[in-house]
Amino acid sequence: MALSLEIAGIDRTAWLAAGSCSITRPLGGRATANCLLKDLARGFSPALNATFVVKNGATKYFAGNIRSVREVCQADGTYLKKEFTLRALDYNHICDRRRTASLTFSASPALSLQSIVLDLVASFLD
Repeated sequence: MALSLEIAGIDRTAWLAAGSCSITRPLGGRATANCLLKDLARGFSPALNATFVVKNGATKYFAGNIRSVREVCQADGTYLKKEFTLRALDYNHICDRRRTASLTFSASPALSLQSIVLDLVASFLD
């Protein structure tokens, strides 16, 4: 299967420059995706905080939000031929901006860590 790119729910794989997409997942850090989109007079401009999803078939390989967009016009002087360098962070960056506290009382059975995390996500992350 080939990788595909969706931005704001619309397939933008055709805009992606060949070999320009890279995804890094550092240990103890945030996963980031960098890519280069070529807009050849199509009128598309990616927006900040738009959803950015890389899929391998039906499986999501990376999902997050666009955090920076750098727009460059071609040197040949045609203003319609633009290149966009995008940087996206995975959805975990949302948790970095929010602090949550929750008290949970459980007599029996004891709550698992998965149950606690799922409760926090359902309660505080929309």
